[in-house]
Amino acid sequence: SDLDRCIALFHTHNGAADGRIRVGFGPHGVDTCDPDLLRSIRKAADELGCPVTIHLSQSEPERGIMEARYGKTPAEYLKHVGLLGPDLLTAHCVYASDTDLDLLHQSDTTIVNCPMSFARGGVNASFDRFASRGIRTVLGTDGYAMDFIGEMRAAAIVSKQREHRSEVATAWDLIRATPLGGAAALGRQDLGRIEPGARADLVVID
Repeated sequence: SDLDRCIALFHTHNGAADGRIRVGFGPHGVDTCDPDLLRSIRKAADELGCPVTIHLSQSEPERGIMEARYGKTPAEYLKHVGLLGPDLLTAHCVYASDTDLDLLHQSDTTIVNCPMSFARGGVNASFDRFASRGIRTVLGTDGYAMDFIGEMRAAAIVSKQREHRSEVATAWDLIRATPLGGAAALGRQDLGRIEPGARADLVVID
C-alpha cells in the first residue's frame, strides 16, 4: 500500500544526511482521505515518532462535504479519527469556524498559515486570527515564490487589514513564529535558536 511505501521511506531516509533529512506523513486533506487511512496514519506516526501534515478547511465547499459524509465539521472529523495533536500540522484553516479553531487549540495542533496563496485569490488568510486564539501558528509558502521573508510581510499586512489594527502580527510575532514555532511544530528542540547546542544555518540580510 501507499502507507507501507511511506513507512519504508521513513526507515530508509529518516535521519540521513547527518540528520538533516526527516520524514513525515502528508495525507492530502480531510475530504480526500477516509477514516481508516487517517487512523492508520495516526498509528504509524505514533509508532515512528514523526509529524503529520494535512490540508484543513482550505475551501468553502469542504465543510458541507464533510457534514454530508460524516455529520462533522472538518476539525471534528480529525478529532473523530484521532489525528489532532501536537505532531499534526494543518495547512490553511482559512474557512475553519471558531469552534473548529477551539478544537485545534485544545489539542495543541499547529496551523500552517500561507497568506500569499490565498491573497492571490482575494481571500484573507489572517495569521492573527489563529495566533490570537493561542494556536501555534507558523508560516508556509505553499509552493509559490518560496520567499519566506515575503510571506512574513504578507502575513503582517493581511492581518492588519483584517483587524484594522496596526499592532497585530508584529515583526517580533512573525519572527518568533517562524523559527521557534516551526521547530516546536516539528518536535525539534534542537532548532529555531542561535545558541550552543542548537543546529543552525544562519542567514544575515542587510
